[in-house]
Amino acid sequence: MSDEDVISALRRKTGAGRPPPEVQPMSPTKAMRVGFAKAAEEAMELVFQVQQVTERRLTVSALTESLPENALLALLEGPLEQFGLMVFDHITTASIVEKMTTGAVLPMAPEERQPSTTDAVMCSDLMDRMLEAFEDQISEAPDPPMVQGFRYAARLQEARSISLAFDDVPYRCFFITAKLGRVGRESTVVLAYPYAPPQPKRAKGEESAWGKEFKDVVMGAHVTLDTVLHHFKLSLADVSAWEEGTVIPIPREALSRVEVRAQDGRKVSRGRIGQISGMRAVRIDLTEDEGSSVALDGQALDLGGMAAKDGDMPSLGDLGAMEASDMGSADLEPDAVGNGLGDMPAMGDLPDLPDLPDVDGAGDDLPDLDDFPAIEDLPPLGDLAPLGELPDLD
Repeated sequence: MSDEDVISALRRKTGAGRPPPEVQPMSPTKAMRVGFAKAAEEAMELVFQVQQVTERRLTVSALTESLPENALLALLEGPLEQFGLMVFDHITTASIVEKMTTGAVLPMAPEERQPSTTDAVMCSDLMDRMLEAFEDQISEAPDPPMVQGFRYAARLQEARSISLAFDDVPYRCFFITAKLGRVGRESTVVLAYPYAPPQPKRAKGEESAWGKEFKDVVMGAHVTLDTVLHHFKLSLADVSAWEEGTVIPIPREALSRVEVRAQDGRKVSRGRIGQISGMRAVRIDLTEDEGSSVALDGQALDLGGMAAKDGDMPSLGDLGAMEASDMGSADLEPDAVGNGLGDMPAMGDLPDLPDLPDVDGAGDDLPDLDDFPAIEDLPPLGDLAPLGELPDLD
């Protein structure tokens, strides 16, 4: 047996040259051709012949731009709060309306106009039947797309409403060319479904995957923080005089009011110096500043005599023991200070004020200005007594 005979025998075994099988596997084109024709015939005895089906994956914006003018836009509501779209061009809408009103698709071309709400109501039943028939047929495909459960919900007024109602996800779009009626009007139908099931929504307060990854990266980054104990100013001469053993005075409250700063000098937070397991530590305080008056370990800070303890404060009753000179006036007597408000006379014991004279004629006794001496009659400045002869104010 020659090599050509061997190759020919192998080709016959592998089926080369055989005609394609009579029964084609289920596909979207076949499902729509069978399902749409059956639904139109059962609903209104309308001839609906699918000629071509093109499947495309589009975004919402691309889908909106690819729709025909003056088309009937039907919003489809599906499972998991998803939406789909079914579009009849003006020829498909007019053919269905003519079939329902006159009983036949007219031979003349229909008028191109905007569809009305009445048109949507008349076409909604056929849309649901076509969608249901397509679902039944496509379910026999080896890997059927997700098209189950979508039904007519409402009519969209304009194309831009699609971007408002639809999520910004990819959509599986079918562009269908068909012939309607005995006259064979060529029309276009568009069918759009979400390309994939929706992602599960996060519960309230639940962190997203991206947020968790970002947080892990940020929390794993190396950061250097400096702790500033206290700020004060010194002259250059004082700093130059420093030597080994020089003591720098720092107030005690600085231990509980340290500043935590980043490498660029920005203040991050306040802190408090303490110890943990025998090691020095800084406790970060992220609350807002409430002032500089703080306490350390519940005890009042000793500011070098500037603040007195509660037991050292004099009582109001001891104020009477102060000397009159301590009160800043030589005319006050010590007893007058110590008597307190309790020894003052009551308001009812005060004497009555004398009657004031009438104002009328009170200025009649004043001398005239003409009786004052002239300026040239005043003694010169040189005749005034020298400063040495004036008494001291002490």
